Amino acid sequence: MNTEDFPQCLKLSLNIRNNNFIRGTFLSDTINLPLEDIRSIWYRRPSLPAFDDVEMDPGVREFCTKESYYALEGLWASLDVFWVSDPFNIRKAENKSFQLHQASGIGFLIPRTLISNNPQEIKGFFEQCENGIIIKPVRTGILQINEEEKIIFTNVVKPSDMEHLDMALMAPSIYQEKIPKRYDIKVTVIGEKVFATEIHSQQFEEAKIDWRRGENPDIPHKRHELPSDIGEKCVRLNKMLGLQFSAIDLALDADGQYYFLEINPNGQWAWIEERTGYELTRHLVDLLCQN
Repeated sequence: MNTEDFPQCLKLSLNIRNNNFIRGTFLSDTINLPLEDIRSIWYRRPSLPAFDDVEMDPGVREFCTKESYYALEGLWASLDVFWVSDPFNIRKAENKSFQLHQASGIGFLIPRTLISNNPQEIKGFFEQCENGIIIKPVRTGILQINEEEKIIFTNVVKPSDMEHLDMALMAPSIYQEKIPKRYDIKVTVIGEKVFATEIHSQQFEEAKIDWRRGENPDIPHKRHELPSDIGEKCVRLNKMLGLQFSAIDLALDADGQYYFLEINPNGQWAWIEERTGYELTRHLVDLLCQN
């Protein structure tokens, strides 16, 4: 079910009775789904309700969009089902400051980190980190400029950037000490199962800081055997955040140390399956069906 189809092409009826009993139906030309039949939900990157080709005042459109979203949100909060993963836990887990705090608390190594919009603090942090520092967004790297979508990647902070630190005041950002990587590690966690993949980003100049830059199809991907304690920490972090699925970014440095970078509670994984042969789809389906 595509949430953007609601309410224009998808109807929701929700009846609430005493004793916390809910009965209702999703209905469209192709769907007739009683809510009481739902046992498991895969909450996969839902979009906002849309009103395509409907002429209405912008204020009315905003009102209808918000009301539709809140109706769905209320339903998600009320359904007693197995979630992969609970949407409210996903939202909380997306906060990178919170992620880093939780990961550090269970024993993950994290890079030295400063989250700030204070130019003097940033300058001092830059001077303290011998390996240099990187900058990345606090939450999302998606930016709309003139109706064109752009992506903000992780970038190195250069000495020349210190001359423009007054601009940092406008947007708090994450500043971290740069880790000399051997390679990036993408860890896919599905329930209790952990699948780690080496991404050999250091073979390509444009991918060394952020392997997504350039979307180079030639970056080697290989299965990786995590130390048992690191794999256990990945599962534990998932549980602490109330997640059943996640994509965790680690960095392995030249000394063999694993650093936690961030966790995406609704991350991409299909290309990992294609490149490594991990049966991620099967394990995800098994997780949904056994609950």
